[in-house]
Amino acid sequence: NLDEEAANIIEFQQAYQAASKIIQTSQTMFDTLMRVV
Repeated sequence: NLDEEAANIIEFQQAYQAASKIIQTSQTMFDTLMRVV
């Protein structure tokens, strides 16, 4: 089913974006921590 496939792709994209945002945030936190130490 093409509609299902499209919905799956959108879901995957959103999950990917959320994951990359988490990675960016943790990198920023790590950088800040390194500056403090």
